[in-house]
Amino acid sequence: MEFSIRAARAATLRALFRFGNFESTFLPTSFGDMHYLDSAPGSDARPAVLIHGIGSSGRSMLAVAALVRMHRRVVIPDLFHFEGLSEAAALDTLSTGQHVDALAEFLRALACGPVDLVGHSMGGGLSIYLVLRYPELVSTLALMNPGGFTFGYSELEADILGMSQETAAKLYDAAFARTRLTQTRAARLVGRRLVYDALSTAAVRSYMGTIRDDEWLDGQVAQVMCPTLLLWGTQDRFLRREIAEHIVREVNQAEAYWLEGCSHMLALEAPYSIYRLLLQFWKRHEPRWEATYGVAPRSLPWWLEAVLPPPASTPIMGSNA
Repeated sequence: MEFSIRAARAATLRALFRFGNFESTFLPTSFGDMHYLDSAPGSDARPAVLIHGIGSSGRSMLAVAALVRMHRRVVIPDLFHFEGLSEAAALDTLSTGQHVDALAEFLRALACGPVDLVGHSMGGGLSIYLVLRYPELVSTLALMNPGGFTFGYSELEADILGMSQETAAKLYDAAFARTRLTQTRAARLVGRRLVYDALSTAAVRSYMGTIRDDEWLDGQVAQVMCPTLLLWGTQDRFLRREIAEHIVREVNQAEAYWLEGCSHMLALEAPYSIYRLLLQFWKRHEPRWEATYGVAPRSLPWWLEAVLPPPASTPIMGSNA
């Protein structure tokens, strides 16, 4: 019965992805079959590869991906063991290093050369680790409130491992900006439930139990040598802003921006701002856009440009922004 429900859910999601102009498919790795969404399947154009956060799936990145796909190929893999459709092999959980190795296998199987990597939260930490371990696979690196650092981690770990409805409410308030929409009774009820369901799973607890002291990025991030963009929400209380300040101090090529009025879930809270800043970053580092990406850049419909606000961003002092 459980298998049939999962199969029906997967079939429904894949149909919805096709409706949104993303092909849902799988690539085999030694860790299992990795599910991913692809806006231009079969293309050999260099893609933007978007990596989601802990307890989530590639669906959390779709708002940004839907905008970026108008300009270039977008690929969104689901990390193993979380809420996506990837089908893990025998292992009950993957360590940080194993997640990175699985992503490296996935990128090699795409066979499109170095990619432009975009990582959020845990996916941002994995993206940094991927650049350090497999620099030949990455052309540029963009980070949205990345994890993988010790700043404030012990408190976050205690909250997640001791998850309750009260803790879920605390983490919802920490991860989402305080707006009239997010603070409505309905939004808070739904949001707290989603936070609880995403972070109270055995998969999340198991992953957190695998993290080793030598995997923290505090002392390693300075070794990142590729062009790097950092975006951080000024209201984020899920992760500490000291992480952003540390990255700016340590990474010589970093361009970094505070996103005003945003919290941790940047891809959901400010997809248009993220989209504009990503395009600006990529175009600065790849002037031969069409030859590299295989797609001529297009403008958003005039009516959409008219109603969407410009990015409310401020350069982080000390960065190259």
